[in-house]
Amino acid sequence: MQRVLVIDDNAAFRESVGLCLEARGFAVEAAGSAEEGLRAACGGAPGLILLDVKLPDGSGLSVLRELQRREVPAPVVVMTGFPSSDTAIDALRMGATDYLSKPIPSESLIELARRLCRRPDARAQASGGEVEAPEDELLVGQSPGMVEVFKAVGRAAPTGAPVLLRGESGTGKEPVARAIHRHSGRSGPFVAVNCSAVVETLAESELFGHERGAFTGAVERRRGRFELAAGGTLFLDEIGDAPASVQAKLLRALDRGEFERVGGRETLRAQARIVAATNRDLEGMVREGGFRADLYYRLSVVTISLPALRERPEDIPLLVRHLLHRVALRVGRRAEGVSRSALLRLVEYPWPGNVRELENVLTRAVIRTGGGVVGRDDLPLLAAPEERPGGDDLRPRTLAEVERVHIERMLRVTQGNRGRACDLLGITRPTLRRKMREYGLQSV
Repeated sequence: MQRVLVIDDNAAFRESVGLCLEARGFAVEAAGSAEEGLRAACGGAPGLILLDVKLPDGSGLSVLRELQRREVPAPVVVMTGFPSSDTAIDALRMGATDYLSKPIPSESLIELARRLCRRPDARAQASGGEVEAPEDELLVGQSPGMVEVFKAVGRAAPTGAPVLLRGESGTGKEPVARAIHRHSGRSGPFVAVNCSAVVETLAESELFGHERGAFTGAVERRRGRFELAAGGTLFLDEIGDAPASVQAKLLRALDRGEFERVGGRETLRAQARIVAATNRDLEGMVREGGFRADLYYRLSVVTISLPALRERPEDIPLLVRHLLHRVALRVGRRAEGVSRSALLRLVEYPWPGNVRELENVLTRAVIRTGGGVVGRDDLPLLAAPEERPGGDDLRPRTLAEVERVHIERMLRVTQGNRGRACDLLGITRPTLRRKMREYGLQSV
């Protein structure tokens, strides 16, 4: 019988996991603290360890680090009710097999146990200690799509492999690139290049540098971006907009791992890790001859796709809190929060410009209010949901249909938290319960 060890300080959660898995033939052992969990993990032979991030006598990540140090072979799945980018990235980077948000559906838990317990030796390799990140650079989000991004960053960061970030403009590709760099363990700097802004005639000098006298105006030696990023990460933003000549020069550096400054004879090693980003369809460009296929395959060893903001509305309240703090510091104004009606308006808007547009809207609102709470009237004119162009369903809807969709959306945004949903909807809990029964809705 395969054994699952649950390390979690919540007795009700431990019991529910035990009942669920034991009914499917697993032996379940529970531990309510870090010390108890380590003792159980090292004293037996669990086929799977489910580990909570927060424990009464220590961090779950500290337990994970100790399990790796003691070479406990069981795969470890880290769990949390409050997912964040740093814990997800650190967990995967430190050797966790997966990172899950609570509550975990029974079907998913059973499938997870069956899949991982068949692989008792499956264990990612640890690659170093935790890395602190400045608060204003942290990725923000708790939606399933963003958790998948955090996990992908955690897996890719320590490998050194080239990474291609894909997503619409404004989805936050540079913060993801910076997170990869922070968690890579590389000691060199993070250097960014906007490929669409590089002048084609000066591209080689910009990327690889030049020697004094190499061309008119080259009055002194200049190091290029590849050289400046040595030992660190070179971020090639908007790679899909790079001219053909720039693509050829990049491919040569990536292919050979070496380059020369313009006008120079010394061969230099390309020691930077490459992370590229695009909002364009590179595969389509390759088919049409607009992007080099060999360069595309070099850059896309690991690909991470970022979800659009309209695909993760449940992250908007968290993003608003994070961005308000940053905006207030930048413009020198107070920002005490947003009103319920303003937050509802922000959640309903489709955000074609994604997180960048949300930050710009909040910046204008904070400047307009001069401090205090941002109200609905302080927001710039935003198209109402029913005014969005290109909708698939343009038929008239009944009031009941509109209400049902709205309540369902607020439950999704609040991740099933009925109290927060009531605050956004402006109704009482009994009213929400009645409406949920009437429309056949379940908490999510």
